[in-house]
Amino acid sequence: MIADHKPFPPIVNTTTFDAHRAGPLIVPLTLIAALTGSLDYPRSRITLVSKIGAIGLTAHQAAQLRDQLDQAIAEVLASCPEMATPDEIEALPRSMPRG
Repeated sequence: MIADHKPFPPIVNTTTFDAHRAGPLIVPLTLIAALTGSLDYPRSRITLVSKIGAIGLTAHQAAQLRDQLDQAIAEVLASCPEMATPDEIEALPRSMPRG
């Protein structure tokens, strides 16, 4: 049986680090929901996918991540209100300085 997957629109320009490069990569991040289970990973239904790899989460793990993201966002905005500006207003650079 092939799993039914629902991809969501990519989040562009995320800053990603892998284990072998000196600096970050600016790549899209895609969220995919598996609407049917896999025999190998029956509970992993929510996947974050980028150029360097993927992270599979259960629905409960994804809810925990959501709650932690909400708290982290609130703390970032409290410490730096300028971060409330939408990303489209202040575009991220295509490459990052190294060193």
